[in-house]
Amino acid sequence: MYFILLFLTGIAVYNTFSYLPFTSILLSFLLSLFLVIKKKNTSLIFALIIGIVFASLRFHPPAEVSYRPGIIKIQGKCTSFPVKTNSGLLKQTFYTKEESHELSDMEINLLSETGLEPGKEYIVYVELLRNHKRFNPGIRNYNEIYAIINKSIPVLSNNNESINIKIEKVRASINEHLEKHFSHDSCSFLASITTGQKTDINDNIRDAFNKSGLAHILSISGTHFSLLSLIIFGIFQLIFKSLPYKILQRITIYLTPSQISAILCFPFMVFYLFLSGANIPAVRSFIMSIFFLIGLLSNRKGYWLSSILFAACIIIIADPESLFSLSFQLSFIAVLSIGFAIESLKGKTEGIKIIEYVRKALLMTLSASIATAPLTAYYFHYFSIISPLSNLLLTPFIGFTIIPLSVISAFIFISTGYYPFTGLLSFLTEKGMFLVYIFSKLPYASVNIPDFPVAFVFLFYLSFIPYFIFKRRKYFLLFPLFPFLILSSIYLFPNNELSITFLDVGQGDSAVIEFPDNKTMVIDTGKTGKETAAFLKYTGKDRIDMLVISHAHPDHAGGIDYLLDKFSVNELWDNGSIMLPDKYCNIIHRTLERGDEIDFPRYRILVLHPYKEFYTFSSREYDSTNNDSLVIKIEFNNKSFLFTGDIEKEAESDLIHLGKWLKSNIIKIPHHGAKTSADEDFFTLVSPEVAVISTGRNNPFGHPHNKMLEALNDVRLFRTDIDGAIKITAKPDSIETKTYSDFQLVKANSISEEIKNIKIIFSTW
Repeated sequence: MYFILLFLTGIAVYNTFSYLPFTSILLSFLLSLFLVIKKKNTSLIFALIIGIVFASLRFHPPAEVSYRPGIIKIQGKCTSFPVKTNSGLLKQTFYTKEESHELSDMEINLLSETGLEPGKEYIVYVELLRNHKRFNPGIRNYNEIYAIINKSIPVLSNNNESINIKIEKVRASINEHLEKHFSHDSCSFLASITTGQKTDINDNIRDAFNKSGLAHILSISGTHFSLLSLIIFGIFQLIFKSLPYKILQRITIYLTPSQISAILCFPFMVFYLFLSGANIPAVRSFIMSIFFLIGLLSNRKGYWLSSILFAACIIIIADPESLFSLSFQLSFIAVLSIGFAIESLKGKTEGIKIIEYVRKALLMTLSASIATAPLTAYYFHYFSIISPLSNLLLTPFIGFTIIPLSVISAFIFISTGYYPFTGLLSFLTEKGMFLVYIFSKLPYASVNIPDFPVAFVFLFYLSFIPYFIFKRRKYFLLFPLFPFLILSSIYLFPNNELSITFLDVGQGDSAVIEFPDNKTMVIDTGKTGKETAAFLKYTGKDRIDMLVISHAHPDHAGGIDYLLDKFSVNELWDNGSIMLPDKYCNIIHRTLERGDEIDFPRYRILVLHPYKEFYTFSSREYDSTNNDSLVIKIEFNNKSFLFTGDIEKEAESDLIHLGKWLKSNIIKIPHHGAKTSADEDFFTLVSPEVAVISTGRNNPFGHPHNKMLEALNDVRLFRTDIDGAIKITAKPDSIETKTYSDFQLVKANSISEEIKNIKIIFSTW
């Protein structure tokens, strides 16, 4: 067991060395010293070294593919059946051959209207889609490559169907049957727990499962394999009990009924593994579940722990990236916590059976919820308070009825073409999802968690070490409370700052302003509102006090509906161009114009533009809409911030008449830095210390224009296409700036760079 632990530690040390070299060396030395003194076993040090060497041989940086305009020719094999996307196009995975130059030997997501035939080789002419990574806190970027098919030509070759394609055909036929015979929501849920297809699950379903603490049910995991194996195990146990004594005696000469039942579970679990697509998370869960069951069936105290560690070791040897995969971390920690909970109850389960069952189930769900809470809170920024109760009641309901019925039905459907239990499954699924919605809507079902330093996640788990070192004395379980208490005390201090985060939304605008009285303002939404919503979630917000829309162009207002649907919005401010549907009649809608002033105790907001008499001479409606943009100025502690929408020279020339009222410390540059907004007289009057341009990488408009950059030559300039998100904080006596790139760990080649990385680990946005 210790050998495996040290091996895994070695892998972790190698991966942290690039960012914390001196710290990694120091901790490795102290650990080795402890092993020599405490364990008097120098061989364990070699396990640490083996882990480091293994990681150095297996870990490689992911390939980066730069955007190239135009049509590109690639050759390879289509490896999946088509899945419909939200855009209506079909998505398939395509594995390229080595002849495909810089796109060789990699997986690409191809989008098309008709789809390719799985298992066949093609020459495909594609257009790469631009990389839509967003560099904002709260957004996780994935290195996936997408391309749209322009033309495809089948290649004559030996296209014998591989086992993978046969499995994909089976999965596709099941998904097709579910689509035809179940409602959309029931179909999407059943597909997610049967074949692992989650593309059709809508946001409302996800939110309901998240808030009720049941999100793990939507992804095929150890829970699904364990519950399925338990059902199959129980069925075989009942069969053995019903057999005549003589037959049972012959069957169990060498093995007990329990051991035979466990062995017979294995084919069903393998079937479920392939049915789910055998993706990496499912394989990890399968291996973890198998070894966990072996450990528990052995009935040897502590053996289950060695089994779990051995399973983790196998998974990481096969796929070293798993160690840093969130799904692996959550599964591993949940299984460990449940194992310790079960072990703590051994010898203490005398009493009424139903009470003992509830006690054991509650302890298991509580231990899993608490153990995974730091990771859930850090990555998803919520904590489900109702999770123990919902898991106690709904997980058995779903796990012992819907999951086994759906898998058994799929097995029969594959064998005979007949899908049994359709009516029963439809009824149970709809009732189950209804109960999930009820739980998610209960008051305080979940709480939002604002961003906190990742260091506290490590401190929480490290604080359990004394409990295991010192013979598991229970008072050491109080240690994990200390990181929580320290973190909580930080948020008790009053906020005396105003902060503005200019988000990277591509070719568009969105800024989030957090005021010292805890009010939140959002100025513009970008094209979709999703980046803004992700950042608000990251900061623990579920409410927008003031949603301000500068004008009605989609790159500024395209995400209104999305934000109104996801957040409680108190007021909407605009220039009169936004019409709200009747369902939002509870929102205060203000149409602002020059001269309006909104005062708060510690800050005020001035409206500088537009006004009724303003008229643009441009014949283009687009330019007219830009020049009618709402321009507001926020004043706080003798500091001011100017937001200019997409105004162009006509509006800028008109604003010049305001003279000293334009003077601002910070300006959001109008129209993404376009040439048509580069009025030098206007910027001279504003005289900013800091300017921010919100624009997209490699945008087709050439923003920002050189003329604009020349006009801002003497100003400290930030750009979302270069810097990512930009945070400006107005403190009582200063202004501080931070960019997303400042917030990222860098490879440390000196102590000063390592100290900077340590500060980032202990800091928040």
